[in-house]
Amino acid sequence: MTESPESTERATAPASARAEPDEFSFLPEDADRVGLGSALPAHRRITVTRAEDAVVSAIEWGSHPPQVTLLHGAGLNAHTWDPTVLCLNVGTLAVDLPGHGDSTWRDDADYGPARNADAVADLLTEIDAGPQVVVGQSLGGLTGILLAAAHPELVSHLILVDIVPALPQTADAADAPADTAPVPAGTGAPVTDPGAAESAATPGKPTLAQIREFMTGRRQYDSREQIIDRALAFGYGPDRGALTRGVTLNTRRRDDGQYEFKHHLAHLAPEAALAAGRDSADLWEPLTGLSIPVLLIRGRQGVIDTAQVAEFLRRVPQGDVVELDSGHNVQEDSPAALADLVRAFSERPSPN
Repeated sequence: MTESPESTERATAPASARAEPDEFSFLPEDADRVGLGSALPAHRRITVTRAEDAVVSAIEWGSHPPQVTLLHGAGLNAHTWDPTVLCLNVGTLAVDLPGHGDSTWRDDADYGPARNADAVADLLTEIDAGPQVVVGQSLGGLTGILLAAAHPELVSHLILVDIVPALPQTADAADAPADTAPVPAGTGAPVTDPGAAESAATPGKPTLAQIREFMTGRRQYDSREQIIDRALAFGYGPDRGALTRGVTLNTRRRDDGQYEFKHHLAHLAPEAALAAGRDSADLWEPLTGLSIPVLLIRGRQGVIDTAQVAEFLRRVPQGDVVELDSGHNVQEDSPAALADLVRAFSERPSPN
């Protein structure tokens, strides 16, 4: 495992790199946003080198070994969790999944849950963190399912943030339940006709189609301001200030002065970029087989509908469903509320 002292990086970086903002420079703003004042937890970037020199990078938070491991969605990185981590106030590990943030891009561009789970398992094993409360948003949630199934010794609790496996395209009559699990009224999940068009976007909370189009569109920009303008046009938010933070932490300046996203998905053909979370219906089986506590947190303006919530409750009857007033990126829209749920759920007894 390698630690990255910020002072060394600043002393040895070339002039062009020194002009780039430090990755932790937004923390005071994040702390102010969630009402924590100027006190910030200890934080450091760590890396683990896997086979063939592939690197898995993460941010370790707090002065004690991590109890919570955070896995982001496609096209994001570990910094999407910064405000949530500040509210958690426990030892936490925020991982850059392969192909994202400071982790290595894969030559085969396979960023599916299985490959991701292998990488996260190597990281957790290397740092000897012990069983973790794994919180996964979107692609990170699908990754968490396979991590918990393949490495039960590493996961004590699983929290899925606005994601469940895809609904099967066809149902075998022999396997179809006689009664569909009811959806608790408190979830507020929309009743969705599977054949209907996707609902309109909520301001500041883009639809899944908008997210996909934005992520797989233009690859190079003259400035970060151009990226922010495009994100606003695609419904991202809640405001320019928040977008400035997100774009800065998820882009880099090339040697030719152009700007690009740090994640590999933005540099792939759309079909390849969108393959990571596609055809995830097979993940219902490993999810159903888990014996640990499982919680689904749904964003009210997110991507989980009534049919998906009902399928989750049918397949995972011991699981819980909670709703928050947020979009798909719950960790950015409602960090304090999400942190409260993570803390409370982590206290539930687990067989691990």
